[in-house]
Amino acid sequence: MVSCRATHLRAEAGSLGVTPQVRSLDGPSGPTSVGTAFHRIAAEHGVSPQQIALAWLLTRSPAMIPVPGASRPASLHDSAQAAELTLSSAEPAQLDDALPG
Repeated sequence: MVSCRATHLRAEAGSLGVTPQVRSLDGPSGPTSVGTAFHRIAAEHGVSPQQIALAWLLTRSPAMIPVPGASRPASLHDSAQAAELTLSSAEPAQLDDALPG
């Protein structure tokens, strides 16, 4: 189910001529799987898949500002560390290719 806030943000983005992209790590509705490219690359770096996802988003555009959600201080700290993570030149393409559609 899409929240009212998400619907509002999509409508607002559309009015600005921006196409919002909302994707999960494993496709539109699949459960998180240990076998995803995000998990594999995270294991190689010794970090969480969330850090890889945030670092990947930061590589997509200098104007990209990911806003991670966190319900625990440890999750917020983990997400903040993504800003210091450097992906190899091949990893962003591997993550792009792993996404459906």
